[in-house]
Amino acid sequence: MSSVCGIVDFYSRLVDFDTLRDMGKAMVLRGRGESGAYINGGVGFHHNRMLLSGEKGSRQPYTEVIGGNKYTVVFDGELRGIGALSEPCGEGAEKVILELYAAFGYDCAEHLEGSFAFAVYDETRREIFLARDALGAKPLYYLKDGSTFVFASEIKGLIRYFKDGIEADAEAVKELILSPAGVIRGCEVYKGINELPEGCAALHTPLDTRLWKYKKAEADTELTKWKKNGTAVLCPDREAVIDDGGDILHETLTAFDYPAFDEYTFEYVKTLKANRSLERVFIEDGALRFGLRYALERADRLGMMNGVLAAPMPCSEDKGFKRSVLIKTEKKLSDTVGKLFAGGESDFLKFFSRDILDKVEKERDVQSRLRTYARILQCETWIKTYGIVPT
Repeated sequence: MSSVCGIVDFYSRLVDFDTLRDMGKAMVLRGRGESGAYINGGVGFHHNRMLLSGEKGSRQPYTEVIGGNKYTVVFDGELRGIGALSEPCGEGAEKVILELYAAFGYDCAEHLEGSFAFAVYDETRREIFLARDALGAKPLYYLKDGSTFVFASEIKGLIRYFKDGIEADAEAVKELILSPAGVIRGCEVYKGINELPEGCAALHTPLDTRLWKYKKAEADTELTKWKKNGTAVLCPDREAVIDDGGDILHETLTAFDYPAFDEYTFEYVKTLKANRSLERVFIEDGALRFGLRYALERADRLGMMNGVLAAPMPCSEDKGFKRSVLIKTEKKLSDTVGKLFAGGESDFLKFFSRDILDKVEKERDVQSRLRTYARILQCETWIKTYGIVPT
C-alpha cells in the first residue's frame, strides 16, 4: 500500500523538489504512514507508504551499494517467496529487488512473485529501470516531456507535474462518463500519459526510452494461497442507506484515474473501515466480471485507502444492493446534479453540453444512472482541482 513517483532528466542539474513533493502529495491516500524523497542531480524519487500494525522495513527510497555500484529503488507492492509471505513493502523486499537487479539486470522482474510496481536508478549506468507485475495488480503510469521522464503510481501524481493544467480529450471524457466501469482507462483521456502494461518493463537512458514485455501475464491468479491468519471474506452492507451523497464522492473521486469505481465502492469502504484490525480481507463482489486486471487494481485501491490488504474474489451472490437503496442513492445524486446545473456556475457545462444529462435521464437502469450521476459530479470536482483543459 504505497505510491511511487519520480522525475528524471539526465540533462538537468537538479530536480524541482516542490514539484516532486506535490506529485507525492496527490497520491497520499496510498500511504499516509511514512513519506520519503531522494534527489541526486537530475533524478528524483518520492515514496508514500501505509504502515500496518507492527510492520517494519527500510524507509524508501532505499539506496544500497552492491559490487561497487550504487542503486536506489522505490517499490509498491508485496513479494511472495521471501521466506514467509512478506508484508507490502515489508522488511527485505527493497533489498531483494536491488540484489536481483544487480544479479540479473533487466531480467530481474522474471524472478519476482507477487504484486509490484517499482523503479530502480542505476547511478553507475545512468539509467532508470521500471517494471510492473504480470497481472497488473499495482498501477504505474509515465510520460515524456522533452528530455524529462516522469512516472507515478497514479495519474493524479503525473497531473501535478504540469503547472498550467493538462489537456484532456473531451470526447473520451464523455465516453468515460457514459460507459460501464473499467471500459475506459484514465490514460486514454489525457494527452501524453501512458500506462506501463502488465508484465512489462521499461528502460529510460539519456538516449531513449524503450518498453518490452518480460513475461506473459497469467490468465488467472491463485488468490487462495495468499490466505493466512487474520483474514476474512467481506461483503457490502446491503441494508445500508447512504445519507450524504457528498461522502460517496469523497470516497470514490479518482480524478478519472483507472479504474473508474463502480457504484458499490462506498459500501465496501465503510465495511473495510470497520475491519481495520484484520491483516487481509477477500472482497466478494462483481468486479471480476470486468476482468481480473480491473478487479485487482480496484481491490488495491480499496485496501490502500483504509489500511487493509484487499484481494478480489468471485461473488457468490452477485445481486448488488437492494433496489430501494439504489433508488434512494441515485435520487440524492440526481438532485445534486440538477442543482449544480441550474445554478449556471458548473465547470462541467462550460466544456460539455447538457446532452450527457439528457442521456442519463433516459437510461432505464437505476445502477447505470447512479454511476453516471456520480461521474458527472466527479468530473466537476476534477476540472476544478486539476486545472483540466478539455480539447
